[in-house]
Amino acid sequence: IVRQENYLFNASLRDNITMFKEADEASLDRAVAGAGLVDFVRDHGMGWACGERGSNLSGGERQRVCIARSLLNGAEVLLLDEITSALDRDTATQVMRSVFALDGTTRIVVTHSLEKSQLKQFDAIIVLRGAPFASVAVLMNSCRRMAILRRCIPLDNESGCDGTVWLAGGPLGVPTQR
Repeated sequence: IVRQENYLFNASLRDNITMFKEADEASLDRAVAGAGLVDFVRDHGMGWACGERGSNLSGGERQRVCIARSLLNGAEVLLLDEITSALDRDTATQVMRSVFALDGTTRIVVTHSLEKSQLKQFDAIIVLRGAPFASVAVLMNSCRRMAILRRCIPLDNESGCDGTVWLAGGPLGVPTQR
């Protein structure tokens, strides 16, 4: 699980990813690459001091450290809960690119903010509206999805959603109906 707010230790980048456990370099390199941290590691190294609660990292870097942590632990399924809510648009886009680039990992993204440009990246979209979920829509990957989605939730040029959206993608994602 990668949460909206993740805890990072006042320790090195390596220790924050490995959670102070031993890890072989190949596995650590794969996790860093999968989380989109290669450039950061090249520029700063694995010994970079993250600071108390990750104060020496940007919001996007903190999220990617936690994604790397999950990947290093062999997570086949990532539940990403509001991971971009506290990020600016550019950083949120970078984090989501890292999530979309993950191979061999099912991604379940929970969000209240839905970017129109990201819709085609997911195998299924589940929209929960009202309390207690008076309206539920499950939208499979199809040509009709955009038209149906526009009726379920408002999308403008930026983003916007009036309900909780669960987005599933990856090899274990919801199969497309035929």
